[in-house]
Amino acid sequence: MKLKLGEKTYHTKELMFGDLYKANEFIKYINDGGSQGKDPLAEFDKMAEYLVDLFAGQFTVDDVYKKLPNKGCMLKIVELANEVQTESIGQLEIKNVPAVTEEI
Repeated sequence: MKLKLGEKTYHTKELMFGDLYKANEFIKYINDGGSQGKDPLAEFDKMAEYLVDLFAGQFTVDDVYKKLPNKGCMLKIVELANEVQTESIGQLEIKNVPAVTEEI
């Protein structure tokens, strides 16, 4: 996965199971309504901190605030968390094969 901040593009480290846990924790926080509108600034901090952690500290929270374009930023952060979840499934292919073969 990659993220462009300013003129530089960052790539995630190899993702581990703990990254999947953090992605699920982050998505649950968002789906549960975050702070319920009581502290939107804390929600921004949580998003920025999630990005810093996901990209293994290659940039700072301050970098996120100064270099991440506003347009679509919230969706981009959630999409990255969703991508972590999707990658955890790997090469799983769903096949339309019956569990028990029927003889006719």
